[in-house]
Amino acid sequence: MFKFWKNLKEKISHSESKRSEEKDEKLANGENTERIASGDFTLNDFATQLKAMEKLGSLKKLMRFVPGAGNVSPEAIKKGQEEAKLFIRIIESLPPEDKNKSEVHFSSMKIIKLAEQLGVKEQDIRRLLERFEQSKHFVKMYGKKR
Repeated sequence: MFKFWKNLKEKISHSESKRSEEKDEKLANGENTERIASGDFTLNDFATQLKAMEKLGSLKKLMRFVPGAGNVSPEAIKKGQEEAKLFIRIIESLPPEDKNKSEVHFSSMKIIKLAEQLGVKEQDIRRLLERFEQSKHFVKMYGKKR
């Protein structure tokens, strides 16, 4: 009987994982392009973009396609990959009301609580919010050019 429940749990987990991957792929492939280009870029969208970058391969491979990025050190690339994984983990741990808004402003107290709950540094959450704002700005600029 235990084996039955274990197998059922594994099947459900695999199914949910596959569904989540399909959803991420649809989002990364531009299903929400118009919404995002209009400036409605959320932390969820940011995490989806980070996951899409991971699926494309290492940052080192991706940097070959970015003009002027050939002189980025391997240490900086490794740090960027680790940072992306950390950001995804933090975003996935946030409640839906925080990760589905385009305007995210956390109080210092909320940052402290989140850092404690997630076992990360306050600096990591602040850096995530900073990178999110930078990405949101870039997305808005790109959306206007289209």
